[in-house]
Amino acid sequence: GIALAVKFSSPGPIIFRQIRYGMDGKPIKVWKFRSMTVMENDDKVIQATKNDVRVTKVGRFLRSTSLDELPQFFNVLFGQMSVVGPRPHAVSHNEQYR
Repeated sequence: GIALAVKFSSPGPIIFRQIRYGMDGKPIKVWKFRSMTVMENDDKVIQATKNDVRVTKVGRFLRSTSLDELPQFFNVLFGQMSVVGPRPHAVSHNEQYR
């Protein structure tokens, strides 16, 4: 269902992976369904805005229902994240705001 919708919404991988700081500040790979078009941005962090053109129609639905976060349950199963508590921050965000 979701994987096929993401795949057919725009070219690119189904899953988006991002390095974030998890428990105890250890870097972990966080998994999400891709909700944006794939663009080269030279490793710059450009936060998505409300009406960002990079967000696909499928991605807009996934984000509004939080279904894009569903693959993060693998992170929970692996003991890297908790269902409750603060969200892990992207490593690139932490570096940008130091």
